[in-house]
Amino acid sequence: MNNSNWVEIAENLHLWFEKHNYKGNDPFQVDERFFGKVRKIPLTKHLRKILKPFHSYLPSATFTKYPPIYHPKTLGLVISGNTHLYKVTNEADLIIENIKLLELLNDLRSPGYEFLSWGHPFDWGQSPRYPKDTPFVCVTCPVAHGLLDFYNTSQNERALQMCLSASQGLLLENGFDLVSDDMISLYYSPMDRKYVYNSNIMAASFLYRLNEIQPKREYIEFADRLINFVVSAQNKDGSWIYADERGEQRIDTIDNRHTSFVLEAFQIINDIRKDDSLTNILEKGKDYYLKNLFEGPVPKWSPDKTYPVDIHDIANAIVTLTKLNEIEKAAATLRFGLSKMFNGKDHFYYKLFANGRVNKTVFIRWGQAWMYYAIVFLINKKIITENTIKNLY
Repeated sequence: MNNSNWVEIAENLHLWFEKHNYKGNDPFQVDERFFGKVRKIPLTKHLRKILKPFHSYLPSATFTKYPPIYHPKTLGLVISGNTHLYKVTNEADLIIENIKLLELLNDLRSPGYEFLSWGHPFDWGQSPRYPKDTPFVCVTCPVAHGLLDFYNTSQNERALQMCLSASQGLLLENGFDLVSDDMISLYYSPMDRKYVYNSNIMAASFLYRLNEIQPKREYIEFADRLINFVVSAQNKDGSWIYADERGEQRIDTIDNRHTSFVLEAFQIINDIRKDDSLTNILEKGKDYYLKNLFEGPVPKWSPDKTYPVDIHDIANAIVTLTKLNEIEKAAATLRFGLSKMFNGKDHFYYKLFANGRVNKTVFIRWGQAWMYYAIVFLINKKIITENTIKNLY
């Protein structure tokens, strides 16, 4: 799709969310409905890998026969997307809409906790099996970042209070381990002791941003110890694996998506901290990311595998490249997504396979919400850096 009007696409996506009442299907919802029932059967994990290449042959009805659901991360991304779109259009209804979404987001909080946190609205996982609405750092922090985006533009007090509550949930209720005198790792969730790098650095970046608004020594002290932990785990080539062996489970995969999350969070922190040592860590990670996890503008699945190309990775790459000031590469990645995984109006498709087939399922969180946020984030960055809107496309 050439010369697409990115602002128009963003506005169409916004209308799509309104039309669907912010509800939709989720790939985890579908995957876990099936594999949750057979998870105790030996070799289930291998069966999942075997079946993945055949997703392109499955009709969309296979993925969308379940009732549409609200997902808190969808709402956090839409709130952030609306905020960035408001900066472009000055449409006051976007702010009014966000105020309503705050209350819906509050209703979706993880039950049984004093402070705000969020999780997936379905059972998922195998070991452990996480019940519906179990809090996860990797859900709470993107939501909280969306709330901060909204607060910084609107000064909405409700959004700030929700962030303050979420910060206390991370510090006091999620759980963490002292890894060394100057390092801590948050648990992936209160149900386990997995040390997941992208979750830890996401939390640190949220606390750094919150401290800019309402300074509190414990935010920076806690965040710095999270940062030290993630810095200590960077590989010599600049990469990070997914989860540290010092926790409950080592997961040594390296992929585009989670590398993207780590780099984006480091950039957020360093924009505030302006630390030479962090700059070096970030540059080393960025160098690995650009050289090993892209094929031209296409985000690769992993260092040694390009396909299938996932719409989630397209969106994350756009956001991270924009944060890293790789604006033209971010724009090229968006143009690739529009040309291969878009219906021309308001639908982004799930996956593109090496044989050219496309799984055209539309997932509200996984694709629609992330792409909405990515597009308007890139638009705003281009406007700021180029001081114009005419060269967007």
